[in-house]
Amino acid sequence: MFSNTSGVALLAAMASASSYAAPDAEALANASASLQRAGEDIRNARVELYCDHRHDAVAAIRRATHALEDAPRAIDPAALASLDEAVWEARHDHTDAAVAALDAAILRLHA
Repeated sequence: MFSNTSGVALLAAMASASSYAAPDAEALANASASLQRAGEDIRNARVELYCDHRHDAVAAIRRATHALEDAPRAIDPAALASLDEAVWEARHDHTDAAVAALDAAILRLHA
């Protein structure tokens, strides 16, 4: 029924398929938890900026940055750069620019 060539091809395909490694569920859960923590910190930072609590906003942004840096999956460097920009803008009392940088970071994280 099978020629020798198709049998070898079938065997090779089965061997290849069996070597596929499914994503580690724990790593995916950790990545999701890190992103969720970072998202909460970014939202908290926006609230703190609107309430004119710059120091608390900077602390929340730094927590978000650390959560993303500790995430098991690679994060877009532009998102981290946007968070750094948000810290700088918040420290210099540029609330609108800081909020815009946080919005840019969120967009990059969800891209």
